Amino acid sequence: MKEVKPPKTNVKKDKNSEETSDKRKRNFTGLSILIAVLALGATYTQLYWTRHQYINSSRPYMWVINAQEIDANKNLISTAPQMLVIRIFNSPAEMLKLDWKITLDTVSKFGQKVYNRMIYPDTKSDWTASVTKEGFEELKALQNEKPYLHRIISIDYISLGGKKKYHYKMDQSYNSDINQWVTLTEEAD
Repeated sequence: MKEVKPPKTNVKKDKNSEETSDKRKRNFTGLSILIAVLALGATYTQLYWTRHQYINSSRPYMWVINAQEIDANKNLISTAPQMLVIRIFNSPAEMLKLDWKITLDTVSKFGQKVYNRMIYPDTKSDWTASVTKEGFEELKALQNEKPYLHRIISIDYISLGGKKKYHYKMDQSYNSDINQWVTLTEEAD
């Protein structure tokens, strides 16, 4: 039996097809790099927003409200203008400084500063600061002679594990008709 050899064919290499193949490889590589860079940028953006959201959701929030007293005998809730209530929400905080004072026409009549207290959020208890009832009655009597009793409260605090310092400030005037402090300005960060 005779061997049959396949016919020889001259395959010409087409320069255009080689260039096209090289261009495709380069385009594919460039596109892969572009996608990787965009993915990296999206990841960094997501990390930034996640960190920002974590900081805002885990920081403490502190503010002051007017106090009220409960008279169990009469089943009556009454105002307690001699006292202020400090509330905290979300996480514990270190109160670096509580500075509050009561003034009568810009003359300080009572003041108190409290430093470095740990305060924990608790719905069953309140953090308070106050003047004695008798002391406040004396201040109210002075107000009858002069028209303006004013309370200024300032709190500096940080979260227990944080370094960012937060500030709360409130200015109030006393309204003797309702026996309560009325908020004039309130600032918080």
